This record gives sequence, structure tokens and C-alpha cells, in this order.
Amino acid sequence: MADHTLSNGITLNVEDAGSGPPVVFIHGVMMSGHFFHRQVPYFSRDYRVVVPDMRGHGRSEKVLHGHTVANYARDLQTLFEEIRVERPVLVGWSMGAMVAYEYM
Repeated sequence: MADHTLSNGITLNVEDAGSGPPVVFIHGVMMSGHFFHRQVPYFSRDYRVVVPDMRGHGRSEKVLHGHTVANYARDLQTLFEEIRVERPVLVGWSMGAMVAYEYM
């Protein structure tokens, strides 16, 4: 797990493991990337697994602004550009699915 301060000023806590095609797990509201902790060891054998805590969630920066699906998707886009994730497979749970749809 590492903190990434994005160019938009938001700091996200991100787990980035393995190598290969990227698979990104996106948690639901009031949750964190820890929700996917059992998937990381399995998928990171063959894929690059990226598991961010969205702004205000989990170990990411606790900010009081920007808590919309559109902003979460923009945060992902910025994160992907900065850590060089191209053509990710997005796996969203609950609100995470809405963020994935907005990202697309």
C-alpha cells in the first residue's frame, strides 16, 4: 500500500501488486479497498492488481468535498495516468460499479 498524491491534490491510498494486464478493484460507499484483500494474492499472480481507496474512504485522505461518482471516476482517471495503467479491467462492487460506468 502506498499513498499517491494526484495532480488534482487528492491523496489516495493504493495497493498495486503483480504485473501483466491491469485489473482494478473499486469498492463501495463507506468501504475501502480492504474489501478485496482476498482477491489480491490470487489475481496478482497473473495480473497487475490495483486497489485504490477512493477519496475520503479507507486510508485515503479524508476530504469533505468532491464526494460524487463523477469525481471518483476523475480521480481514477488521474491515478491511471500517473501510475501508467492502460486499458484496465474494472471490477466494481456496489458504488464501485457506478464509478466504473462513469469512468468508461
